[in-house]
This record gives sequence, structure tokens and C-alpha cells, in this order.
Amino acid sequence: MLKLSKLSFLTIAVLLSGCANSELFGGNTREVAISERDAAAAGIVLGATDFKPVEISQVSNTGTFVGQKVITFHNELRQLQKSIKKNNDQLQKLRKSVVSNALQYHRTVGIMEAKLQVGTTPGNPRMLEFLNSAQNNIQTMSSNLSSLNQLSASVSADVANTDYLSEAIQSAYSISGAIDEDHAHLRTLENEANQTSVLMHSLEAEIGGDITRQ
Repeated sequence: MLKLSKLSFLTIAVLLSGCANSELFGGNTREVAISERDAAAAGIVLGATDFKPVEISQVSNTGTFVGQKVITFHNELRQLQKSIKKNNDQLQKLRKSVVSNALQYHRTVGIMEAKLQVGTTPGNPRMLEFLNSAQNNIQTMSSNLSSLNQLSASVSADVANTDYLSEAIQSAYSISGAIDEDHAHLRTLENEANQTSVLMHSLEAEIGGDITRQ
């Protein structure tokens, strides 16, 4: 996705070896203004879903064994909701970093190519600054990819826990000694756990897609 179309970093590095540092663009580096149009033009396409946790209903302990299981299920489901929020927040931050960094890379490389095509003086310090900036972008790409892989592993573990919780809730229907209120709570929890599972699987799939595009 992100590569030099005509000039390799090796070629540029040879041309610029031994140069001194200077300011990028002849002044302070300015922040990149990110837009969907800019990202699309640069071929930067990531998932766009903002994953919001499911609202969890309140339950009460009826005093039965199944009632106690209901409280346990409820607490586990709440923890999974917190995990969704945490993982989603991290995903959105990573996406912003990926797009901002990739746009900066494309723009820097574009300036380098344009300058080298029209000619530049040997040992141009500004050109070396461009090269260093682009190399830093590549390091950030690697860091972002590593973070996405770690996030994927965390979400995959949550997916397994959510699916296990859904199965445990279903199994609780067959436990003897329950009252009607217990089964009403189980039905509510089952529905909310299934919604959470769908959300978790979607989150896992989008992270996987983002990793592939990287």
C-alpha cells in the first residue's frame, strides 16, 4: 500500500549520504490535516465502525442457586462490555495514527520525488530531512501494526470468553431449583450476551481487515 513509485529509499540514501540535518520544508513541521478524501486518494482504507457496548439490564439475586449464577453471569457480561469499550477506544486511536502517519509519508515521498526529478544539489540537507521523516513514518507503521496485532489477540480472547458465557447461560436453564424470575433473568442475559458476541466478532473481523490492509 505504501511504497515509492519510482525511487527506492536505498537510492535516495546513497544520493544524500553524509548530509547534515535541517528543518523539514524549511520551517517547523506542521500537523497533517486528515480528511476522508485525502485518505482515499492515498489509498488508505480502514474500517470505520465505532463499536459501542450493549446496554446491560439490571438483575437481582433471588436467593436460589440459579439466582446466584445469574449474578455471576451479569458481572462477567459487564466486564466484557468494559473490555469492548477499552478495545474500541484503542482501535479508533490506532486508526487515526495509521491514517495521519500514512498521509505524511505519501506527502513527504511525493515532495522528494518531485525535487529529485527536477534536480537538486548534492548533500542537500533538506532532502536528508525528508528522507529521515519518511523513515520515521515507516517505523511508526511497524509500531502501529504491532499494536493492531496485540489488540487482535486481546479481542480474540474476549470473543472466546463471550461465546463461553453464552453457552453457560443456556446451560443454566436446565439447573433445578430455579424460579420464574431466574429464567426471566436468564432470557435477558442470553439476549444481551448474544448481542455482545455479535459485536465482539464484528470487532475482531474489522481489526483483522485493518491488519491485512497494513
